[in-house]
Amino acid sequence: MLEEIVDEQLVSDVPLCTLLSGGLDSSAITGIAAERGRAHGEDVRSFAVDFLGHTENFRADRHNTSADAPFVADAAAHMRTDHRDVVLDPSALSDPAVRRAAVRARDMPVGMGDMDMSLYLLFSAVRERSTVALSGEGADELFGGYWWFHDDAITAAPAFPWLHATMGQARQERPYGPPDLVAALDIPGFAEQTFHDAVAAAPVHPDDTEVDRRWRQQPHLHMTYNMTSLLDRKDRMSMAVGLEVRVPFCDHRLAQLAYDIPRALHTADGREKSVLRAAVGRYLPASITARTKSPYPRSQDRGYVLKVQDQVREALDTGDPRLGELIHRGLAGSVATRPADEIDPGSRMAIERLLDFQIWLDQHDPVLDLV
Repeated sequence: MLEEIVDEQLVSDVPLCTLLSGGLDSSAITGIAAERGRAHGEDVRSFAVDFLGHTENFRADRHNTSADAPFVADAAAHMRTDHRDVVLDPSALSDPAVRRAAVRARDMPVGMGDMDMSLYLLFSAVRERSTVALSGEGADELFGGYWWFHDDAITAAPAFPWLHATMGQARQERPYGPPDLVAALDIPGFAEQTFHDAVAAAPVHPDDTEVDRRWRQQPHLHMTYNMTSLLDRKDRMSMAVGLEVRVPFCDHRLAQLAYDIPRALHTADGREKSVLRAAVGRYLPASITARTKSPYPRSQDRGYVLKVQDQVREALDTGDPRLGELIHRGLAGSVATRPADEIDPGSRMAIERLLDFQIWLDQHDPVLDLV
């Protein structure tokens, strides 16, 4: 089915490529596309994003389990693609003009920090050589690729699993909002009710055990809530530079098939995404099939963090006074003055939201009525 869907999405009258991260999903798409291209005497183009010095100085954490570059190189060589790495340095990534372009593309100040800027710069580079790109987005949601799918304590918790797993209750409480605004909005109550409604809408199989029910609930939650924001982000960032990104894994036929596969098959080899790995194995080098899931990368460059801290301190000192109505200035200031090596990804993303808000306020000049 995946081969058929990729075949359909390879149809194009303009230059086409794939986005290759060195993970199972993007490598599967690239492998199928490359085989089809060679059958017609053509080499498929592939692109990957990387950061200057990232592989040499990589530090594994809960988000990034391994650097992409070595796996990208293995995949591109194995599949014989016309490959290009888009390597970003801290100056390009922290350029206020790039952040401004990313915020304008998203049309709302709820970005994902440097992952927005790197995606925008990646797509800008891809657009110089291709007009359409195929991406592996959606496979983790359908086939249980994220680690929290396999943590029974997280799947049993009354919260969206990706929020609970990555940042815990702090993510729900929004600690960087002004206390009076946080109290008035009652975001924890809103999150609880939204989760309850989302679970109630998930289809169930009458023969499922409680564990199977919770497992099947996960892809539905991810597809109806998490994936919508990820696809919106990808679509806005790509179309802002005139690039069309297609997502074969999000085809409704594949989604329906994956949803009906029981948990035992999804983890048949004792790992995540067992069904997908078995299906596409012939296209991949051994290093890719053995690799543990590693999400879209964040820069770990200390220089980038220092530049963000400088920009946040400047915004707090001289920026739009309305920022204080939306952001807890004291907490943001404490992160902006903390040693760069001590800032966790959640705190870093939170202070980057302050920069996004400042740009958004400048671009749209809204009237804030928070009474």
